[in-house]
Amino acid sequence: RPRLGRRAPPPSTMMPCTGRGSGGYTDDHPSPAETRSPIRYQDCDQSSISSPVKSDLMNDSYTIDLPVTFVDAISEDYQCHICLNAARDAMVTEHCGHLFCKQCIVKSIEQKKECPVDRLPLTLD
Repeated sequence: RPRLGRRAPPPSTMMPCTGRGSGGYTDDHPSPAETRSPIRYQDCDQSSISSPVKSDLMNDSYTIDLPVTFVDAISEDYQCHICLNAARDAMVTEHCGHLFCKQCIVKSIEQKKECPVDRLPLTLD
């Protein structure tokens, strides 16, 4: 089975608390860049936030193997005869039974009032 590598986003930048609360870093509690452990914040407020801590983890690249599944092409029975994609808001002609996307057939009929496949007269009703 084919597999594609996908790059995971780097960890987000952390904003440590300093000052009043017990959640800031001290000599007893080194930064996550040094320990690579989770950060716990307590008693944080906007006035006690300092500059971001940048971890060397942010420079590492990560890849994740994700399985890729391929599907068969859609049946021609559900394919718009104008854009050749899966029909959106599908409309079927009464006389000849051709399937179209609503947007495709409306544009086509505005230009020429006939079925784009077999040229039979066609109107929107």
